[in-house]
Amino acid sequence: MAAGVIAEHAATAVGAASLHQGGGARSAELVVLVGLGISALLAVTRWARVGMLGVFLTALAVDLAATWTATQGALLVLPCHAARWLGPLAFVVATRGRPGGTEPARLLLALAAAATFAGHGIKAFQAPPNFVAYLDCVCGLAMGDGCPDRLRAATLIAIGVADIAVAALVLRNRRGAAPALAWMVVWGGATAVVRCVHGGLEAWPLTAERVPNALVPLAALLLHRAATPAR
Repeated sequence: MAAGVIAEHAATAVGAASLHQGGGARSAELVVLVGLGISALLAVTRWARVGMLGVFLTALAVDLAATWTATQGALLVLPCHAARWLGPLAFVVATRGRPGGTEPARLLLALAAAATFAGHGIKAFQAPPNFVAYLDCVCGLAMGDGCPDRLRAATLIAIGVADIAVAALVLRNRRGAAPALAWMVVWGGATAVVRCVHGGLEAWPLTAERVPNALVPLAALLLHRAATPAR
């Protein structure tokens, strides 16, 4: 599990490096690769928890830097990417071998999934160009043409409401958490795959970068079911 998570982060960094053209961007991606490489070496040894902690710190540092330098939507960077940097931390917590079992890790995973979906829900209300492009792509496949303006606006609002609603269910309603997390797995996977549907195979870094948006709620769902007494 640890190696798989690190491999996903490494794939994201390598792919992102190929997409950026500026020297500064390549230097930043090189730093990410070095950090993830060290973490990967540790993760395949008995120092796996240290390796995953390195992934957490690296991912968090990248997102903090993005928040600092972003000129638009800066406040949404951390919540939208919460699954990427809180996921490795949840692994560290789950394997610490202390009283309390996996409940702290489950709470961290639920928080990460909720923050990720709430952040993307808010972004959907803002109708960013990439969301519009992906929606037009799906409409084109389904109807042979792009989305009409009214349908596009209504769909983005519906997506935003749904994302925020499932985030609230995961955080506030233990009984409703399971179906909400299951929906997050499906929707998180679909929004990751649509990057390649829209941009072709060369857009695989964008898909790899969003794999945690499905894996984190999946892990939270499995821990949730394990902690729920059978009736």
